[in-house]
Amino acid sequence: AIEEYEALGLSIQKYWCYNLAGNLASQTKQYDSAYEYLHQSLLSSQRIGKPYYLSANFFNLGELFLAQQLYKQALPYYWKGVKIDLAIGDTYGQCLYYNRIGRAYTNMGVYDSAEFYLQKAIKLAPPTSGTDIFRVAFIDMADLLHKTGRSDKAVEYYRQYNLFSDSLFSKQKVESQAAYQALY
Repeated sequence: AIEEYEALGLSIQKYWCYNLAGNLASQTKQYDSAYEYLHQSLLSSQRIGKPYYLSANFFNLGELFLAQQLYKQALPYYWKGVKIDLAIGDTYGQCLYYNRIGRAYTNMGVYDSAEFYLQKAIKLAPPTSGTDIFRVAFIDMADLLHKTGRSDKAVEYYRQYNLFSDSLFSKQKVESQAAYQALY
């Protein structure tokens, strides 16, 4: 039993190290290295056997392909991840996945599907109190509407995006001031 526990601990450490290295490589546009690290992280998460680790891996792999504008390659990872999040009841994760699926479809020019999944993301966001998801979903929806010639509707989503951006900035500012006052 101790050996199994130690092996699990090692897998978790490998997961986090490879995941972090993959995300850092992706941010610096070292995409081949990022893929290798994220793939190793995926193998570790499969050994761990916890669905949320797998979901996080699928999301990061999808993000890697999205960053490279390889939308068709990103979608299978997003679909695998959303399936896991549906099974475990993670609405926050579902929201993120639906947003990214909508974004990928927008960039592929599959606008009906894009709108469907962006609307799903927006509908799921309130229970999670995900201001960050609202912001991203609203700007993506505005982009979609603009691309499909519905600029009048896009303006409303741009307004919503700005409203949430201002709200998030104000909240962060208040939290920072409170932290500085407590420190003082």
